[in-house]
Amino acid sequence: MDVTLKKLCEEHGLTGISVNVFGAPAKPYIGVYVHWNGVNHTCASGNGDTFEEALSKALSEMADRQKQDADNAAEAAWLDQQQRLKESGGPDDSAYRRDIIAAGRGHLLS
Repeated sequence: MDVTLKKLCEEHGLTGISVNVFGAPAKPYIGVYVHWNGVNHTCASGNGDTFEEALSKALSEMADRQKQDADNAAEAAWLDQQQRLKESGGPDDSAYRRDIIAAGRGHLLS
């Protein structure tokens, strides 16, 4: 089991995996917690009838959180750039602005 968990850590860039087997009165289930070096999020979890199901849910949640962190970082960088442009008086013709508008998120631009 330790070889499998270490391999999963390497494959998915994880710093750790925790596995719990719960013997709930109605039905036992497995919980998997994955940990990674993230910006705002560093942990995700998933539950299921099998280890594979719980791991799949945890990795899916991790991917969602990493995407959210990346989106937040990109938006923060864009806002910082806008502030610098306001201070310098320069126009914003950045590729990021064009991408935001093309993605239908133009309402986020001020």
